[in-house]
Amino acid sequence: MFHPTPLVRYADPAFSQERTRHCSLRLQVSEHELSIAIYDSMTDSFPLIERYPIRKGYAQLKPQEALARILQTHALTRLTFQSVEVILVTPAYTFVPLTLFEPVAAAELLALNHIPSEADCVSWERMEAQEIVNIFSWPLAWQQVIQAQFPQARIHHYASVLAKNILPDSIGETRVCVHVQDFREDIIVVVDGKLQLFNSYAFQSPEDFLYFILLAYDRLGLNRETVPLRLLGEIESGSAIYASCNKYIRDVNFLNRKAPSAVASPEGDADVLPKHFYFNLLHSSDEDH
Repeated sequence: MFHPTPLVRYADPAFSQERTRHCSLRLQVSEHELSIAIYDSMTDSFPLIERYPIRKGYAQLKPQEALARILQTHALTRLTFQSVEVILVTPAYTFVPLTLFEPVAAAELLALNHIPSEADCVSWERMEAQEIVNIFSWPLAWQQVIQAQFPQARIHHYASVLAKNILPDSIGETRVCVHVQDFREDIIVVVDGKLQLFNSYAFQSPEDFLYFILLAYDRLGLNRETVPLRLLGEIESGSAIYASCNKYIRDVNFLNRKAPSAVASPEGDADVLPKHFYFNLLHSSDEDH
């Protein structure tokens, strides 16, 4: 029988499967990888974190086929959880003011920036505190796989999770935040707790990465000497993209997760998980909002 093999695994050997009924299961899905985390609210900890490559690990399969194979054969799908959340990582999304949003016009509003494929479905979620709505599209094939395994799962878009967890900590200041994942960078500019910019770009080199950040600073008239840059997601301090930022921006640092929840020790030769990694996965999408 096929057994999926994670690329990275952090696991607490003392964690009992019987406790999952008191835990939440979180999945983050992109065309590149599937990330899984269990959050135990009783101990405020993550006893399990796993990452499965989809594009590289299952190159012969379509993303939805790889996703289905992993979920259908994973032991977690046979357990009971208090809740299940799915975070979708897709490039087609747009934020619109709540006052301009009408559910019947969601697809039309999204089409102003992205043309949804016939193989996609259009969804949205309201961000009440900001009075904005995130409209996004995602593959119908993903929807079918997720509903088959977790029919009661709550669906969120990663951009909503990012915004919800960055904005409250930015009141009274101006900052540029850059989230890194799957060779994509999300540039979020916040002024006094209000969202000013949220753009996403694919990059292939440190020069690409830096160019889009400097473009945001220049277009919005931000001073690189006084406006800090905060990096989060899968980026390391010794990387070339981190070094490139330090050359042109005075205050560069990492934005750590708000929750101090404990994370299990890694298996194999993996390093201890940095506090800014898996920013979306390790923040509850519904918590504190």
